Amino acid sequence: MPSSVKPRTAHAAAHSSKKTALPRKLSRSVLALGLGAALMGLTACAPDEPQDARSPEEIAEDARARLPDDPVLAEKYARSCMTCHGDPMNGAPLSGDVKAWAKRLEWRGKEGLLQSTLNGFGAMPPLGLCPDCSVEDFKKLIAFLANQPQPDAGS
Repeated sequence: MPSSVKPRTAHAAAHSSKKTALPRKLSRSVLALGLGAALMGLTACAPDEPQDARSPEEIAEDARARLPDDPVLAEKYARSCMTCHGDPMNGAPLSGDVKAWAKRLEWRGKEGLLQSTLNGFGAMPPLGLCPDCSVEDFKKLIAFLANQPQPDAGS
């Protein structure tokens, strides 16, 4: 540091906000443009969200009443999956809640959801409280929960 510059003056000059700050009107304009572009980008990149005209109360009511058509699968569902996926107080995605399951399918995929079921995920124990369910049963139950077409045998 040159001897003619005092330490306080050098520090003040180096950190002066007047030299580095944008004029107030310009900084507001830049901020507004940046936020607008970011919001447009998020909207443009967001996938089409599935539509469900039902209220949260209707989704919960439907989840409590839903059962698979297959009587054997319905029995397994009723004694295992329904405990959590039929009760909105448990925090699990509700059976038939198209929006909730679409997010999970996008994030994890069917194979990821199957692995979560087999190995446990969050509060869900391994095998989802259904120790006698086969992998095929789990695939069918996941499809039922997510309101997806039933998988073909062997897929």
